[in-house]
Amino acid sequence: MIELLLKTVDQEPSDFGYEFGRWTAERLATYLTEQTGIDLSSSQVRRILKQEKYSYIWAKYDLKDKQNPIIRAEFQEKLAQYLAIARVDPKRMQVWFWDESGFSLRVIRRKNWGKRGKRKNFTGQRRIFSGVRPQDYFNPR
Repeated sequence: MIELLLKTVDQEPSDFGYEFGRWTAERLATYLTEQTGIDLSSSQVRRILKQEKYSYIWAKYDLKDKQNPIIRAEFQEKLAQYLAIARVDPKRMQVWFWDESGFSLRVIRRKNWGKRGKRKNFTGQRRIFSGVRPQDYFNPR
């Protein structure tokens, strides 16, 4: 049972088909009960994890998936094209942004179980809604 708990807590819930993004003691207890038929409480799960040197700590978010050099190069090339259009004929370019769209540069932080001394990294999610529209793509002259 303890081996299954330790194996499970080190994997993402999505690996097991769950839609939630982090393990809580309650979710781990439910999963272990489903897998083994042995009913554990969330406090028992917390106690076992603490004995195994796990703690419920803030996750460290990073944006490594947003820093793909190929995608960045493609974006920079597209941006250069947009800027060239704007320099030649500024009326052909629209730049817009919805101020009340829920834009946030802050990453949503959550706690998760992790081995003491090692902080898990999670992909940061930033919400943004904006756009650039060269008019000649939609209204050819």
